Amino acid sequence: MREKWVNVLTDFTYSKRYYLTHPLKFFKECYLNIKYAKQRVCRGWCWVDMINMNDYLMEVIPDMLRCMARDSWGYPGREPFETPEKWNSWLYYIAGELEECKEENYEKRNEYYEDYMKKFDDPNWNINSPQTELDKKYFAREKELYDEAVARRTKALTELIKFWDYLWD
Repeated sequence: MREKWVNVLTDFTYSKRYYLTHPLKFFKECYLNIKYAKQRVCRGWCWVDMINMNDYLMEVIPDMLRCMARDSWGYPGREPFETPEKWNSWLYYIAGELEECKEENYEKRNEYYEDYMKKFDDPNWNINSPQTELDKKYFAREKELYDEAVARRTKALTELIKFWDYLWD
């Protein structure tokens, strides 16, 4: 029986093919990942987290709130959180509100998104093409969704700040 040869171009995913053709990049990225892990251990954040702090915080805060609601023993015991159930439901609510405000969530809710992205597949399209009616609708809806997300995020963070001193276990 004849053995099947591995075709690097078709049998491997893009990242594996890339690293096979650029082996030094693989080791450089491994080194950087270790360096960033060390920075996170030593100071709680790394340089890469600081570059895009808003996305990093929008990933970390909801996860921490959910973990606190799931694994925490304590709760404020004061108005409006007299019971652990009220406290945990509030933590889940704030985490959900913050996750809903992520950029990819409101981009995908734009009903013009698919049609807008199709224009980039057209070989005749170029960056200097005049703005179409679809472009105007897409950007208007994008602004609406962005403003809505900013309002929701502001409300959730304001509420979180109001009970900031209760965020401990």
